[in-house]
Amino acid sequence: MGKMGVPGYFVRAFWNAGIKACLLPQTVPGFRTGKNQRRKTKTQTPRLSRIGDGFMCRMFAPNACFAEIRPVSRRYQNVKHRFEYGPSAHMIAALGEKTIESIANTGRFAQFLARALNRSAVSCCQPRAYGLIWAQMFTIGVRSVPVIMITGAFVGMVLAIQAYDQLAGMGLEERLGVLINIAVVKELGPVLAAVMLAGRVGGALTAELGTMNVTEQIAAVQSMGTDPVKYLVAPRFLACLILTPFLIIYADLLGILGGYFVSVIQLGINSRAYWDFSAQGVELWDLSTGVVKGFFFGGAIALISCYKGFTCREGAQGVGQACTEAFVGSFITILALNFIFAVVMKAIYSTFWPVQSLL
Repeated sequence: MGKMGVPGYFVRAFWNAGIKACLLPQTVPGFRTGKNQRRKTKTQTPRLSRIGDGFMCRMFAPNACFAEIRPVSRRYQNVKHRFEYGPSAHMIAALGEKTIESIANTGRFAQFLARALNRSAVSCCQPRAYGLIWAQMFTIGVRSVPVIMITGAFVGMVLAIQAYDQLAGMGLEERLGVLINIAVVKELGPVLAAVMLAGRVGGALTAELGTMNVTEQIAAVQSMGTDPVKYLVAPRFLACLILTPFLIIYADLLGILGGYFVSVIQLGINSRAYWDFSAQGVELWDLSTGVVKGFFFGGAIALISCYKGFTCREGAQGVGQACTEAFVGSFITILALNFIFAVVMKAIYSTFWPVQSLL
C-alpha cells in the first residue's frame, strides 16, 4: 500500500472500479441518491462504509457531494447473496423452504381431516343427509363395479399362468388354487381395487370439486350459510368408506373365478382338488384382512381427493395438476397403509394362531 495508507488504498480501488460515479450521483441511472449536501472538513481523507444492501461513499472535501448508492431492484441482492453465501447455502435454504412448506401442508390437511370426520359423523345422524349419500354411493360404487370386476378377473388369470410352471415342476400343480386365492384375497385384490378406485373415483372427485372451487361455487355455498365440507365432502367420504370393502369383495370373487377358469379349464387341473386345497389354505382371517383394508383405503382416497379439489389453483392447469397430485398421493397412501396392515396383521395372527404352510 506504501504511503497511501488504508483509506487511500480503498479510494484508489473504488476509483479504478468505476466508483467515480459516486461523486456525480445524478448521472448514475437505476440508483437513488441521498441529499446533496456540501460538507466542509479540515481533511480530504475519503472514508468508505457499507450500509444495508448498498455501498455509501463519503468524500469529505470542499465542493464534494454526499452520495449514497442503493440498488432499486432485487437483482443486485440475489447476486450479492450468491457471491457471499455460495450455492451450498442456497441448496440448504431451498431444502428448508420445502420442509416448512410440507409441514404447513400437513397441518392444513390435518385440519381438513378433522373437520371432515366431524361433519361426516354429524351427517350419519341426520336423515336429511341420506339422499346426498345415496347419490354418491351410486356414482362411486355402482358405476365402479365393472372396472373392479374386470381388474380382479385378470389378476387371477395372470397369477394362474405365471405360477403354474413353478408348481408343476415340483408336482404341486393341484395346490395352485391356494397360492392364487390367498394372494388375491389378502393383497392383490384389495390393493388393485383401491388403485382403480383412486384412478376413477379419486380423479373424478378432485376434478368436480376443483372445478367448483375455480368457479367459486364452493364460496357461493358457504355464502348461503351452508358448510361446504358437510355438504360436499361428507357424502363422498361416507360413500367411499362404505362401498370400498364391497368392491374389494367383488374383486376377490372375480379373481378367484378367473384363477379357477385358467387353472381347471385351460391348464387341466383337477377341479375338486383345486377347491379342496383352496378351502384348506384360505381362512376367514385372510378375507377379513382384505375387507378391513378397504375401509382405510376408501377413506384415504376420498379425503385426499376432496382436499386436493378444495385447494387446487385457478385455471384448467391447476385442476389438472390437482387430479394428478390426488392420484399419486392416494396411490402412495394405499401402499403405505398396506405395508402397515401387513406388519400389524401378521403380528396379531402369529400371536393367537400358528403359521400354516401353503404346501
